[in-house]
Amino acid sequence: MLRPRKSNRSNSYRRHLRTGRKNIELARLLRRRNLELEHKTRLLDETYQKFAILGHIGQEITSTIDFEVIFERLYRHVNALMDATVFSIDIYHPEDDLVEYRFCLEKNERLPIVFVPLADPHSLSAWCIRNRQEIVINNVEAEIQRYIPRYEVLIGEAPSSILYIPLMMEDRCLGAISVQSFELNAYSSYHQLILKTLASYTAIALSNAHTFEKLTMAFNHIELKNREIEHINESLTDSIRYASRIQEAILPRREEIDRVFPDNFILYKPRDIVSGDFYWFARCEGRAVLAVVDCTGHGVPGAFMSVMGHSLLNQIVNGQQIVEPGQILTQLNNEVRRMLKQMQSDSDSRDGMDVGLISVDLENRIIEYAGANRPLFVAQGGRVEALQADRYPIGGVLTPEHYTTQALRWSPGMTLYLTTDGYADQFGGPQRRKFLNRRLQELLQQTAHLPLPAQQAALEVAFDEWKGDNRQLDDILVIGLRL
Repeated sequence: MLRPRKSNRSNSYRRHLRTGRKNIELARLLRRRNLELEHKTRLLDETYQKFAILGHIGQEITSTIDFEVIFERLYRHVNALMDATVFSIDIYHPEDDLVEYRFCLEKNERLPIVFVPLADPHSLSAWCIRNRQEIVINNVEAEIQRYIPRYEVLIGEAPSSILYIPLMMEDRCLGAISVQSFELNAYSSYHQLILKTLASYTAIALSNAHTFEKLTMAFNHIELKNREIEHINESLTDSIRYASRIQEAILPRREEIDRVFPDNFILYKPRDIVSGDFYWFARCEGRAVLAVVDCTGHGVPGAFMSVMGHSLLNQIVNGQQIVEPGQILTQLNNEVRRMLKQMQSDSDSRDGMDVGLISVDLENRIIEYAGANRPLFVAQGGRVEALQADRYPIGGVLTPEHYTTQALRWSPGMTLYLTTDGYADQFGGPQRRKFLNRRLQELLQQTAHLPLPAQQAALEVAFDEWKGDNRQLDDILVIGLRL
């Protein structure tokens, strides 16, 4: 028996029906994806704003090396961000295995200093430092035994909610930061993240103020960590990215430079996540002082040295009111050698930095320059000339008693260039050779007539073409100013 054939009209209707259903499902899927994308975009914007605020706080607390000022500034900001009825910064003294409750406030009143052994089984602070782990408690009675068998209040009243975050600098625990509340369930994961981020800034600030004398040992440790960098886990990479945010926070804001030198460019290309090159700017005694600094190494070791260089320049210029370039470099050299113990007869430390620094007398229109291995390029009248630096670094065993100041008259249209050695030392080209200062000076002369943004673009294109497929060898920093 033959089956009757289905009509073409019936088949066509079914195909249209299936196509319509698929289109409806696709439209619903697209709408869900758009809503998810909008939600994620809002979350990213909110997260960026929060980190920007924390970055400003970090810049404020890392700009001083005074323990009391660090504590007061940190407490003011933390108290505005969460319940900090009880707030403390506890310092670990490894030489004695003691934890010092050094900065403790309860209900805005300073509590006396107390010391406890690191092995104390009833101290939450000791547990946090000993285990290098965070403590999150929102009900002391119900949760305290996850950490210690019994909670003993050494000073003040017993809280209901507690947060402790270890203050970590790489694998060293400097102490712990804590907020405590008399309310139950006072802290969320959001508060935990804020305090953890601020703990990173606090660790940097405490290290600047308290451990300069141990920098050489720290550098050796960081070098070891660099050799193991390919094997570290994602959490360490995230920690380095936090360090990058901290390093960016201590760089001068561009608007500060723009107000004095509105026509400028800054070409800044770190080789790694963090950099050993940095630039520094200040106004003092009617002058604008600008420096480019190239520290020993790059990456994390260079970044540690850059923190020291930044703090010392602040002390010398803003603190001691020294504005003459040669005197600044002389004082910087003395301080670096003292901190790295390079004045001792048995020292074999060669760590230090190369610096190019100008001090511009804004009223009398005079430019003074001094350099430690870094020249100043001056473009004027269609030519680019190089003012040569003293052939000594900052720091090391062989250094001069004084660095030389050179002066030149400010003339309209004059362009100044300060640079570290990363650009000129890049290997590349057809014969895989260094770019060299000679080619850099020729390139600056070829582009000196262009607007400064175009000059920066030309420098970037020339660098990329020269480098080709080669790895970037060093941090890159070039600054141009048109007067």
